[in-house]
Amino acid sequence: MIVSDGTAVSLACREAVQGNSQLRLESEVLDMRAAHLDAVRRVRVEQTRIHAHAVRQMLRHLRPQKTHGVRMTKERTRDATHRVRVAKAARRAANRDAMARDEPEPSPAARLGQIGILGWTIVLPTLVGLLLGCWLDRLVGTRVSFSAPLLMIGAAFGLWSAWKWMHQQQRRGCD
Repeated sequence: MIVSDGTAVSLACREAVQGNSQLRLESEVLDMRAAHLDAVRRVRVEQTRIHAHAVRQMLRHLRPQKTHGVRMTKERTRDATHRVRVAKAARRAANRDAMARDEPEPSPAARLGQIGILGWTIVLPTLVGLLLGCWLDRLVGTRVSFSAPLLMIGAAFGLWSAWKWMHQQQRRGCD
């Protein structure tokens, strides 16, 4: 809001619409928002229409042709086999897309929790190996004869455990 000369008041809003009347500004902003939402809806409908058309076209071209008793040549057999494989791959991709839409992405807090679990899964065995190695080095009187190998063994065990945990999480998500 800008007041000039103590008598004129100008209003503006976030949508960069200027005017002197709050009611006019409000109606213009509402009209702009409605037009924007309508444009977004039209784009989404067009994208869905184009996607559906492309999928129908792919399936029409990828379905194997029935021969009804006609002996197939090697090229036809190879082409039909290729079409069947591509059609199966397209169906699997469509199923994966449907599963991704059905199961929402985990929240950022859940992702941070997973990162924390992975971090501790790697760090704890590494630290245990280092501490055990330092204790053995003090006991035997060596410098790093036990610390370095046990540190590496602990890190390797931690990385293996993290890898195993990630694959279990991935399998659990696919089931």
